[in-house]
Amino acid sequence: MRSLKSGLIAVAVSSLFGTLAMVGCSADGSSDLGDETTDQSPTEPTGGAVLPPSSTGDDNSDSKGTGAKDAGKKDASTKSDAGKDSGPPAPNEGDPCTGATKFTKSCGNCGTQEAYCIGDGTDGGTAGKVGKYSACSEAADACTPGTTTSEACGNCGTLTKTCSNQCKWTSSACNGQPAQSCVPGSVKWDANSMCATGTYTSASCTVSCQWSSWSPTCSKPVNDVVINIPTSVWTSTSPTVTSTPVTFSTARMGDRLGGYSTCPITSSLSSGDYPYGYVEVKNATAKPATVTVFASKDASGRVIDTIMAAYETPFLPIEDAARKKCKWGVNDQSTSDTSLTGNANFSILKSIPIPAGTSILVYVAAYSEYDGSDPTSSTGTFNLNVRTDAFN
Repeated sequence: MRSLKSGLIAVAVSSLFGTLAMVGCSADGSSDLGDETTDQSPTEPTGGAVLPPSSTGDDNSDSKGTGAKDAGKKDASTKSDAGKDSGPPAPNEGDPCTGATKFTKSCGNCGTQEAYCIGDGTDGGTAGKVGKYSACSEAADACTPGTTTSEACGNCGTLTKTCSNQCKWTSSACNGQPAQSCVPGSVKWDANSMCATGTYTSASCTVSCQWSSWSPTCSKPVNDVVINIPTSVWTSTSPTVTSTPVTFSTARMGDRLGGYSTCPITSSLSSGDYPYGYVEVKNATAKPATVTVFASKDASGRVIDTIMAAYETPFLPIEDAARKKCKWGVNDQSTSDTSLTGNANFSILKSIPIPAGTSILVYVAAYSEYDGSDPTSSTGTFNLNVRTDAFN
């Protein structure tokens, strides 16, 4: 009995030390037990977890940390994926569908197409297939995001237009216009001492938007747009006016007279790219007249917020100092005269005297600077009108 007990005790002690030895080896990493129970590669998930897909070069995974962090980064909006739909893609034509479902998908330049779930009659009408998608519906002036183009502006200047992520054009300022630039083909006049009364020397604007030398001969001024005053006085029963179209475009823009200034102007001009035009208003009758000049819609119905001023002579003012020497204006809105203008944004000049056989020069400009993302706010065609209020 003694020997049997001793043997049992020896086995128990031996087993205890063997167990302690195995635990010690496992703790210091030298045991083969871990290797036997681990037959997955280091990149494989454990416990049923699913690893995110490997990163592309766009998310800078090498420098931004783990794939999980990168996945969070990709969810944030960036310039490259701004405006993109993060939802599932629209189904293709012919794919199975159910219910009264309408599908929309992107196309073209910020456009959309639509399709409906069309029943196939196999289960009482709930099951169906995706029908044919409609034609791409996109804005007529939509552009391809990221596209850039150059456009002439002002006096021999250029501006850059860039298409935004919303498929709309935005424009830079007009750059590259020569100092003291002019509109090619325009003419300015001066009362040179060598000229007889009523005639003047002139200078022409060249194709490079710069002035030529003064002409060696004298002549009478001729403006691009001339309108004669009505030969009869305006009345409510006989509302006679004369009209001429005026077109604002990017080909003729520049600093404008202050919208709230009083002629003659002592303050600086409003700097920027403001479309403008000049119209000579002529009294060809034998009597002095008093007139009203106002802007209104033409057949296109375009409304442009305008300002207006007038000069005592028909000579085109070129330099800033000459432009500031207007006689009437500067007038802005026509709030109390919409019966004439049709819209308060159109400007008006009242009680302007014009001596018999002479002319005045009317300056009209867009109140707002040209904006490539909203060109219709300052460009387009409208009418300039004259009514005769009295013959003196």
